[in-house]
Amino acid sequence: MAEHTIVSPNKEVDVIIVGGGLTGCLLAFLLLQKNQMVFLIDKGQENASSSIAAGIINPVTGNQFIKSWNIDVFLPKAIETYQQIEKKLNIKIVFQQNIVRHLPGAGAENHWESRKLDPGYEKYICDQADVSCFLDEVNLSGNYAEVTRSARIDISLFIKTFKNNLLQEGLAWNEKFVFEDVILADNLVQYQGIRAKNIIFCEGFSAVNNPFFVDLPFALTRGYATTLRLENSKIDKMFKDDLFLVPTGKDHFWVGGGYENIKNPEIPPSDDVQDSKIDKLLCREYRIVEKKHAIRPTTKTRRPFMLQHKLHPNMFLLNGMGTKGTSMAPFFTQKLADYICGESKGFPSENDATIFF
Repeated sequence: MAEHTIVSPNKEVDVIIVGGGLTGCLLAFLLLQKNQMVFLIDKGQENASSSIAAGIINPVTGNQFIKSWNIDVFLPKAIETYQQIEKKLNIKIVFQQNIVRHLPGAGAENHWESRKLDPGYEKYICDQADVSCFLDEVNLSGNYAEVTRSARIDISLFIKTFKNNLLQEGLAWNEKFVFEDVILADNLVQYQGIRAKNIIFCEGFSAVNNPFFVDLPFALTRGYATTLRLENSKIDKMFKDDLFLVPTGKDHFWVGGGYENIKNPEIPPSDDVQDSKIDKLLCREYRIVEKKHAIRPTTKTRRPFMLQHKLHPNMFLLNGMGTKGTSMAPFFTQKLADYICGESKGFPSENDATIFF
């Protein structure tokens, strides 16, 4: 057992949260707003998906330009939550940026034009795409579409700021969670001197090794991200072709997109997987600042897991947000926070890892 000096023996809290990525930090933030005492335990992983995510909220996705699942509900909740975080933490993390998408052929153009006529799409679609900010910087050819009400959320700044605050207040440990140290007794969870009413696991892809929630249908994927510097760039929108090009401020850009299915997270990634695509995307000089890769806790159902343990009703798991975590996580963390605080009638997922709302 690790030695700690911040938390006194037998400290009592309402909720222990295991995992300090986007989901864990959002959940902790929302519970604190409900006057719940939380304690976050997270070692942090270099290849965790939250550590490299661009934080894109994209309401219209895929080759056929379909509205993202439940986006009409998720989007307003996401923006409301992130703006609340901005106010509470005194940081700027919400950046409204349209997405310009390349239409690679007649099929894509037809799909896009048909979407303009579909009810419920009009608020997410621009009549004409304006590509002027990409001239002389991005290789442009053919036709383009423009999505509006999209946004970039600075996930990294939120997580860093919020976790630092928790650490300073003695409400977090920056260390690996030891499952063997969990004691379940008297309707409480005990862990290394902490007694809690509830424990919630939000540990990303590491959940495949969680002994309390086993055999969940994860389908892990590895994503790649490259940070570029484009001197004196005038690009102020996101651009989507084979890769996503996302302005992040001060002439820096996040470049990513695509993924590879993996069965073993220990298998080393490829170093140059995006290089040729970046050369194809840009028609100007650029400098590579950093390359990263991360493992996403994607699920086979493409839906997140919100689970309550069948034998231990004060033990929960919230995971599997996948590529759309920035838009989905505020909704699901709010639902779980409401349930923990007794503000909802019943647990949403009925303990079934294939049914979600």
